[in-house]
Amino acid sequence: MGWTNNNQSTMLSYFAFSDSPEYIRRKNTPFTPTHLSIQQIRAAIPKELFEKSTVKGLAYVALDIFFAVVLYKLAWQIDAFSSYIAPQSTVFKWSLWSVYWFAQSVVLAGWWCMAHEAGHGNISKHKWVNNLVGFGLHTFVLAPYFAWRASHSAHHKATVNIERDENYVPRTRSQLGLPALPTRDDTNTPVTSGTLEPVHEEDHPHPEGIAHPGRLPYHEMVEETPIAQLYARVRLFSSFTKAIITWVLDIAETLFRMFIMQTMGWQIYLFTDVSGSPRHPKGTNHFLPSSSLFASRPSVHRYLIISDLGILVMMALLYLWARSPGVGAANLVKLYGVPYIFLNHWIVLLTFLHHSDPTLPYYHSGQWSFARGALSTVDRPLLSWGGRLFLKNVSHDHISHHLFSNIPWYNQPRSTAILRELLASPTSTGVEISPSASSTTTSKTADVQVHSDSLAGYYTRASNGKEYQLGHYNYDSTPWPRAFWRSFRECLWIDDLTPSEGDSDPYGGAIVFYRNREGKMHRELGVPVTVPDGTERTWPPESLRRRFCDRYMNTTSSELCVVGRDPEKNKQDASPPRGDLV
Repeated sequence: MGWTNNNQSTMLSYFAFSDSPEYIRRKNTPFTPTHLSIQQIRAAIPKELFEKSTVKGLAYVALDIFFAVVLYKLAWQIDAFSSYIAPQSTVFKWSLWSVYWFAQSVVLAGWWCMAHEAGHGNISKHKWVNNLVGFGLHTFVLAPYFAWRASHSAHHKATVNIERDENYVPRTRSQLGLPALPTRDDTNTPVTSGTLEPVHEEDHPHPEGIAHPGRLPYHEMVEETPIAQLYARVRLFSSFTKAIITWVLDIAETLFRMFIMQTMGWQIYLFTDVSGSPRHPKGTNHFLPSSSLFASRPSVHRYLIISDLGILVMMALLYLWARSPGVGAANLVKLYGVPYIFLNHWIVLLTFLHHSDPTLPYYHSGQWSFARGALSTVDRPLLSWGGRLFLKNVSHDHISHHLFSNIPWYNQPRSTAILRELLASPTSTGVEISPSASSTTTSKTADVQVHSDSLAGYYTRASNGKEYQLGHYNYDSTPWPRAFWRSFRECLWIDDLTPSEGDSDPYGGAIVFYRNREGKMHRELGVPVTVPDGTERTWPPESLRRRFCDRYMNTTSSELCVVGRDPEKNKQDASPPRGDLV
């Protein structure tokens, strides 16, 4: 079964609150970072995918506006229609309102995503068109377009770089004031924090050279929190009663925090920069030109003021509309307010799931590269066809978007298909390994057997029985409620940059994964692949290149498929976009 049959597993997974096969396979496979550069990956993408059409872009904008207007007009008829069909049924009436709130929130989330595309310059070749569309759409949903665009540009330039990223930056153990991990060395003697040796090797066997997460008792991590004080009172009860009450309190706390995040998280982020970089001081926000977010870019300050004025004007228009005859505050809430709250949910959900996953790495600067950062996200079929139509493929093709944010959304599916073919191949570490599904070769991992998997890409099985990742395309069809719950519970903190002695962590502590409340990581680091000098220049091997070009390329617009290609050619074109405001 090939990649084209992923839809079957996707549909099946939507009927269960369970992890997808892709996620399980990725979680159980030690991670090895890629050695590919953005220039090498860029060479595989046809040049026409980067072309923008102003007519097509504005047509999509008009379609989004059309959907919103139609829903708005229909919503005005809900009360009269429900009174005519079922005059005594309030359930029927509020069911219709619920349908409107859901549908309109998705459409308005599409407006937000369209403004996001405008921020990347993908509506038109003309900057003024992009800025006009982006400013208008974001202002309607009370988002500061120019301020967000500046911080989002910084996010793209340093994705999952712990020291430089601007969005969903995980906090380290020391920043949260958590106690050290109780780890042990091979002699079962306690050692200092920062190492990643297993606590009980007999219970948790691991191949030589594989880092294993330590463990931290739950009560030690939360003993200063309010919920922990309730746990202390639970000790007065029997063990069974204590377990039930503890479980209920734990779930209740999680649900409450999720509710706050999904209803007000977007606004809290704009006003406080919560989940942003900890290097910014308190008071950082997206509205003041003096904010630390824009300290290095004084040229954007005047645009921030324009964003602020736009939001003030929009709020004034909403106020005047609510005071107009026949509208009132109730209709303002029903027609605009509730969809706006649900819009917050979709924005936070999709951005959170893009960059918060127990199986995706974060990098300290010593191991980070643009390609590694861009590949440390995941494609998800969020809202299925609705996500493609309304959310502009932002979740379906997020890996391609981070690699090449200047490809317009309507070309991203083709880019994803190309990247999936190459990045899921056993050559995407930058090491030349035969792409045959049954070939055998030898490397540092010893006796590597290459095999393919239709859901999770290519992996290798070493002689020790452990699988090592060679593909770097991440896909996850886990239903979004399960994925959200999983990431919310498991992605809490990361290790500090504390290089360990010996070979316990070959990356010097610079590649980390999220830990949960118990201090457990859900993915291990694999043995690093040694890349011979010059290997990167030959990627991909000629056999894979020919197979790829014959399958995907009808033209020679891809640098990879040009006879006599030079992978270093057009290096400037392959560089990460600058993301200038104007």
